[in-house]
Amino acid sequence: MSDDIFAPLSESTSASLRKAVRYSKSDIKATLTSKQWFKISKTIPIKVLDISSKGVCIAIEHKLTMNTKVVLNLELTEDYACIIPAKVVRLYSTTEYGLVFDKTQHTAIDHIISDEADFTIAF
Repeated sequence: MSDDIFAPLSESTSASLRKAVRYSKSDIKATLTSKQWFKISKTIPIKVLDISSKGVCIAIEHKLTMNTKVVLNLELTEDYACIIPAKVVRLYSTTEYGLVFDKTQHTAIDHIISDEADFTIAF
């Protein structure tokens, strides 16, 4: 890393700027619905790559644009599902996006952690 404080962030540095612990759980069932004024909203299946109380990294075959408002429907455990408004804030690749939640989701993370044997901390 450069000593120049005004130098652009490297890819590895910018990837670790998240302020919340990220969790990875393989069995989250999830869909995304984009909220657009003049288009018909479609519900699209997504894969959750990692999730924190502040946001989520997803994989989706459908193209999303920055700042698009979406609604996530997440089934975290057999007993708990939630609907979370979010916004697209980062494009990692043509199929991977970073979304930030409108509100912090501590309850959702509590349900992931309560299923002790079935989550990992993502790096």
